[in-house]
Amino acid sequence: MSFQRGNERAAGKRASRRRVIAPRHIMLIGVGLVALGLYGVLHPPSFVGALGYMGYDEMVRFVGGALPPPEVAVVDVDEASLAALGQWPWPRFRIAALIDGAAALGARSIAVDFLFSERDRLPLDAAGRLYEEEHGRSPGPGAAPDDVHGNDRILAAAIARHKAVLGSSLMFGEGVQATPGDCGTPLKVVLRALPGTDGAPPVSQAAGGACPLPELAAGARFVAAANSLPDSDGRVRRMPLVLRSREGYVPGLALAALLAAWDEDQVSILWAAAGVLELRIRDVVIPTDLRGNLLIPYRALPTDRFRHISAVDLLEGRVPRERLQDKIVFIGSSADGLHDAHPTPNLRRCPGVDLHAFAADAVLRRDFFVEPAWVTGMQAVIVLVVGLLVSALMAWAPITVGAGVSGAMSVALTAGSWMLLKHGGVFFSPVPGLGMLLGGCLLLTLLRLRQKEQLILEDLRELSLAQNCALLGLVSISEIRDPETGQHITRTQHFVRVLAEHLGKTPKYRRQLTARNIESLFKSAPLHDIGKVGIPDSVLLKPGRLTDDEFNIIKGHTRLGYTTLARAEKMAGLSHDVSFLRFAKEVARSHHEKWDGTGYPDGLSGEEIPLSARLMALADVYDALRAKRVYKEPMTHEKAREIICEGRGRHFDPDVVDAFLALEQPFQDIISEHADSEESEEL
Repeated sequence: MSFQRGNERAAGKRASRRRVIAPRHIMLIGVGLVALGLYGVLHPPSFVGALGYMGYDEMVRFVGGALPPPEVAVVDVDEASLAALGQWPWPRFRIAALIDGAAALGARSIAVDFLFSERDRLPLDAAGRLYEEEHGRSPGPGAAPDDVHGNDRILAAAIARHKAVLGSSLMFGEGVQATPGDCGTPLKVVLRALPGTDGAPPVSQAAGGACPLPELAAGARFVAAANSLPDSDGRVRRMPLVLRSREGYVPGLALAALLAAWDEDQVSILWAAAGVLELRIRDVVIPTDLRGNLLIPYRALPTDRFRHISAVDLLEGRVPRERLQDKIVFIGSSADGLHDAHPTPNLRRCPGVDLHAFAADAVLRRDFFVEPAWVTGMQAVIVLVVGLLVSALMAWAPITVGAGVSGAMSVALTAGSWMLLKHGGVFFSPVPGLGMLLGGCLLLTLLRLRQKEQLILEDLRELSLAQNCALLGLVSISEIRDPETGQHITRTQHFVRVLAEHLGKTPKYRRQLTARNIESLFKSAPLHDIGKVGIPDSVLLKPGRLTDDEFNIIKGHTRLGYTTLARAEKMAGLSHDVSFLRFAKEVARSHHEKWDGTGYPDGLSGEEIPLSARLMALADVYDALRAKRVYKEPMTHEKAREIICEGRGRHFDPDVVDAFLALEQPFQDIISEHADSEESEEL
């Protein structure tokens, strides 16, 4: 039988030795992942940096902390000021009035976050009229009627009177040309290098820049870089303290404002081969990143930390003295039209002037976030330790233990990094460690689960083989009792399969005849006559015509078959809904039922008859018609088809008959392939 030969082949495959991944092999794979992780720490790809930024931003959102009142104030040329006094750019005398107003209220230093690289184009007579309207007097001797640059001279005079800090814009990249202007005297920098360090500190090097007009720069305390330094994702997390231009070192706007407030003109830089370590002003030590930039401690939103003072309020005298007295004042703009806004970790649009204020405020409070040079080494150690630990757990411990320990270590690493940032100001990115913990655990878990899946599949194949062997045993008993059936069992099995596959493609039967159910039908079909083992030989093997009583005895094989299979199912503890014997019971009991209800044993009709039995009914009759028996000669396919068509709607399900008519050639091929032998096997 082909059914038996197929299972013999399966048995041969199962005789091969199981291939199981040894724990040491899983450990070796884990070691490979650790090596890959270490390479990622020492040579981080761009996505690792992006993940690090995301982790930093999430931690910053929850850092918080109580902050003292700020010693920094922001005078804002905001939308209200522009609406009241006119569009930008304002005449220079109005900026001068802002500087004078801030100084009059006791500002310690004033930094202007505007770039004045071109002359004021407002005609002097118009500027004079505006000045007289706003101040009630003429511009004064600094702007004589024949002085075409008098408006700029008014601003220059205010800058010089109060030693304000002016902003410039440094430019980076090849092919950048400096614009006309004066970037002031370079910052005095004392370099302190650790032993074995050569060259110059690796601060950002500008190729050019846009600087203020010479007469404005001449009176300024510093001409500082008003640049921000967005990271690769566009968010600003750090601000430059010191940069380099072709002329020398240039202070950032925040640092210049601090130097002006402290009446200092010199800083010192400590650096090593890895990069800049710190910047010092007097006894104030400012830890920096390796490029000399300040990592801004965003412990609050700008709107919460700095209450902007509207420029129009300052110009019109509505600002109390205590708002600016003894404070470092930044004059800038939050107006949308000036396009000076940047995304930060906790804000989608932060005015550029607030970034400088944040940096200065952090230095005044001695509140720093820093990413020390040793962080990379520590990350490598953590990747090594947790990677080896996870690999060992996933190799030798239960999967749940390995996953649980990995999850606990991930939480501990994340919480520890956040606490370190909140209370120590040290940014230690947990991303490499988390990547090793979660990635290693996931990959090795998938490997273990894949291995378990293979073992389960092998066990299922063994179980399926055992089921098939049990079925074969029952079928063999039936064949021994009735050897004349020959290849009848095999042929009907294949008839049922092709009918089921054909009907399974139609919408009506698609849900019933799934691939799994068709396979179960194929395996169960040989048991349709299993009940004949309970029929006496005198009746079962009688060569002549049966009497009515004998035929009634033969009919009993349907109930006997059902009872036998149901008892086997119960003894095995199988559920009726999931048992592979469900179809076998249906076929054994109902394959002699007829569509019109005249069959046996239950007189079922129509769709009351299980679909499996309706398929077997046609397969059984067709094979009986085509087969040779001692009491009859075989019929031709055409004659058998005629009889089956006559039984459509009476004996057989019309849908099954239609499927048969569409499969005439496959039916004939099955008859040819599984023809009975001319000689019967001697028992």
